[in-house]
Amino acid sequence: KVPSKAYVDRTFTINVKRIPNNSSVFYAVKSKNSRFRIEGLKITPIKSGDDVLSIYANNSSVPVFSQNISIEDGTFINEMSFNVQQITVPVNEERELQLSYEPQDAVDSDELDWNFSNPGIVEIRDGKLYGVQPGDTTLTVKAQDVEASLNISVLPHIERIELSKDSITLKSGDAQQLNYLVIPANAVEKDSIQIESSNESVAVYRGGR
Repeated sequence: KVPSKAYVDRTFTINVKRIPNNSSVFYAVKSKNSRFRIEGLKITPIKSGDDVLSIYANNSSVPVFSQNISIEDGTFINEMSFNVQQITVPVNEERELQLSYEPQDAVDSDELDWNFSNPGIVEIRDGKLYGVQPGDTTLTVKAQDVEASLNISVLPHIERIELSKDSITLKSGDAQQLNYLVIPANAVEKDSIQIESSNESVAVYRGGR
């Protein structure tokens, strides 16, 4: 695997696969126009222009592979971050994913490596985070020299709410505690529950009573 385009000072590694495989084969790489710094199979372009890389096996004078390569100057990502460090995504819902990087005209912006520490919890669909199943994961995005991470929690929806009592008899002016249990306990809506009275002239709910 040898690229047809490369950038000055951006190192790449040539991958060689021999068929049939033979680990005793020694490979050497040579540059026709000396526009590369070569260290084994690790290649670093040192000046722009056109060059040819050839791969030789066991000191043969005939290359087993050659590739014309166009070398260009380019700017690369040197700073990258998400707009937040932590985000919550409900199951079966989407949330915006905002990644920024500098410089914005970086040539490696379409070569980012995206990885989840716990795959299967969340997916990226049409540039957005989509909650697949409850759990925690970390999304790490890497450029060649920098990376950014985002901690993601996918939470379930409320399945049901259980009350501590299903009926209460009160005298005017009295109060009783009325607790409720959210199932599952980490449901995404648990902090937005509202308790209302159908007739506030008869009874109201205040402070858990």
